[in-house]
Amino acid sequence: MDGSDPSHLFPPPLPVPSLPVMYNTPRGDVAYDLSTKLWMDANVGNKQWLTQAVSVADTNRDLSERQKAVEDVLDGFDTVSPTFTNADVTHRVFLVMSRTVAYTAPQFVQDEPLNLFRKTVLRLIHRIVILDCARPLHDAIIPQLIQVIDNDNEDNAIQCMKTLMEIIKIYRTTQPPSPIFSNQALVAFVVKLCKRWTNLPRMLNKVLDMQQVKPVISAAGAVDLAAAAAQIITSVVINNSPSSVGEPPGNPITLLPTSSSSLRFLSESTMIIMFSQNNMRVKIDEMYPTFGQDAINIMLAELDVSGVEQFIEGLKDKPHEQARVLGAYHEFMITYCKVPQLFAYAARNFCKNVQDYSVFGRCVVRLLTICPKEIVWGRREIFGAIKQVASHDWKEGLIPFIPQLLDLDFLLGPSHGCREILKATAVSMALDMLHYLRGHLSLTVFEKVINLMVAYFADRSLGIQLHGMLLRTMSTNLSESVIAAARAENKLEEGRTIFLRVLNVLGLRLKVMVKYSLPIYKQKLKSAASQGSVLEPNEIADNSSHLLLEQRQFLRSIVTAIRTFLYCVKECSSDGNPFIRPEDLKVLTRICKYSVQATELFVIGTSGPSAAKMVAAQTGKPLEKDFTENLADTMKAFPFDVYRDIFQHMFWRFLDLFKDEQLQQILTAVLNALIPYSGYSGITTTTMLDVGVARFPELAEASNDVSLSVLKIFKILFGAVSLYPKEVEQYFKPLLQKIFHQGFALCMRARDPYNLLLMFRAFFRAMGGGGHEVLYQDFLPNLPMILQVGTV
Repeated sequence: MDGSDPSHLFPPPLPVPSLPVMYNTPRGDVAYDLSTKLWMDANVGNKQWLTQAVSVADTNRDLSERQKAVEDVLDGFDTVSPTFTNADVTHRVFLVMSRTVAYTAPQFVQDEPLNLFRKTVLRLIHRIVILDCARPLHDAIIPQLIQVIDNDNEDNAIQCMKTLMEIIKIYRTTQPPSPIFSNQALVAFVVKLCKRWTNLPRMLNKVLDMQQVKPVISAAGAVDLAAAAAQIITSVVINNSPSSVGEPPGNPITLLPTSSSSLRFLSESTMIIMFSQNNMRVKIDEMYPTFGQDAINIMLAELDVSGVEQFIEGLKDKPHEQARVLGAYHEFMITYCKVPQLFAYAARNFCKNVQDYSVFGRCVVRLLTICPKEIVWGRREIFGAIKQVASHDWKEGLIPFIPQLLDLDFLLGPSHGCREILKATAVSMALDMLHYLRGHLSLTVFEKVINLMVAYFADRSLGIQLHGMLLRTMSTNLSESVIAAARAENKLEEGRTIFLRVLNVLGLRLKVMVKYSLPIYKQKLKSAASQGSVLEPNEIADNSSHLLLEQRQFLRSIVTAIRTFLYCVKECSSDGNPFIRPEDLKVLTRICKYSVQATELFVIGTSGPSAAKMVAAQTGKPLEKDFTENLADTMKAFPFDVYRDIFQHMFWRFLDLFKDEQLQQILTAVLNALIPYSGYSGITTTTMLDVGVARFPELAEASNDVSLSVLKIFKILFGAVSLYPKEVEQYFKPLLQKIFHQGFALCMRARDPYNLLLMFRAFFRAMGGGGHEVLYQDFLPNLPMILQVGTV
């Protein structure tokens, strides 16, 4: 009958959800469940796709045709699967595919056509099983998947294990626990995997056996590939026709190990164990009562890796054998690096009575020490396990090893590639670990921690985002813990020293921003402008690939952290001693100086169209407003004499920065926050007046940039008189006569007294209403002179 019309293959539908045993249909009729015309007519929209599914199962067709058919079925699956609204369709298609796998023997040659066919069918089964409408069938599907896992090569076994993993994910969080986790086949499978893991250290000896891999010859003289696959732990290349039976060497083939001997399969199985433990704890305890202790024994196992490495080095004259053993050794270490992660989950359920919590710390330190530099992803698995244990009761076992587990040289090893790929992961792990352990550390340990974190902060290759995380960790998570430890151990001076060192590093980082990054941003903007283009803040980067937009956010974070650390220095200062001492003045001066100069980061690259985009993109409090508030709060935290010295030294820088109108707005906000501050108003006002009076002659030149800066200073001061008369008015009285006499004298001589007149107008506006009696009494004697100048 014509193969294009499959209507001759349709019997009544089988009951759902019961599934028959995989092998209970005659070999010649594996497509039986797609063989009722009534059922096919009900799914007429999918007739072509179902016809291709029948072709996959048709053993009378050539294998290449079946391979093409299963690929077409897989490609069209997304199109037809939305129409599978009940378990009946899914059930029938799954039966056809599972029987197709059952009636083809497992293959252990990687590129064998039959193996490729099985592999594609298993991928299709995976897509079928994860459909929502397939859920009623899951309990019956699990034994069939495990049957394939137990008998197939590592590639196909891993594919089936992923399918099994998807089923477990669906039910792992359901309450009450799903009956899936009582499935006898699944429980037995998980227990078997647990036992294989606890036997892992013994597999190191099999690495050496990979030196000589010879095909197993049957009694008939043929190569027994299945027997050979059971003896290897990783894939190898061998000759299919060995000369040992009188035949010349054949073409090389890649032989895959069985799932029961494969290291890669064991490595991939960790997720099955971890996701099943919570729901199977009682059953695992019953079937494998010593799992907890055996898991600890894996952690404590002494691996003779030096002996293996010496053995590999001794094979340098046999490069093919050396490469084979080295590959097996690396596969073993990749698998063994997952032991801490497996243990991190097992400890939650099976290791509750252990007293020595340092077991885990010793294990990860030893693993990081012996891990070959080529095993990049193995180190990542260890980092993930450390994060898991740090959030568990076992975290105290990590405390003795904190300095090592924060040292990037130790964590990443000598491999340059590992440093490039995993540096950010290692730092993230270290910060998470500190978050959980901060309440358990002594001040001595904190000192080592801060030293290492300062080294992180100096490493510009980590990127600004990680530096921001680091800064938040130090200023929020660690600062309070350091203060508590210093008080508990009565070592306040040591705590103070720690915070001052951090402040010194932040000052140096501000200097780097101003001296190195800022000029590069300006040069790139200038070059773009000369070419008629406009660069956005998220398109401009310095030589360390730090974007301008990121630098602005980071600048805000630094100033916020500085304010926090100043508070910490004060908290760690003993009674009777000033918390800022003369030797600290240099650090604080550097911080304030470069904080003010770094303000330019907020204004460069914000002219033209990009400025409108930046303003439109801002939500909440603008970065520069947050920055100015924190900078002002930082300076308010200084003792009076320190504030006086720093402000007098720093304010001269304002004259240069006031030349930019946008910078004027930002810095004016800082000054307006400082002027009314109780106790410091006098030094702020008098310093600004002294600078303004000293540069007063500059006002006679309206075209001079300095003239505009001096004018801005007086405008700020006159505005402050109006807003804060009690704080500011008294400081104007001694200088008011000098300002007027010198100002009007300059007006008489200046060719363009425009800025002088603007200054006087600002004064008159501030004085409007006659509410400032002290200043009016000094101002009235100057009226005749003003009238005289006005009539000239």
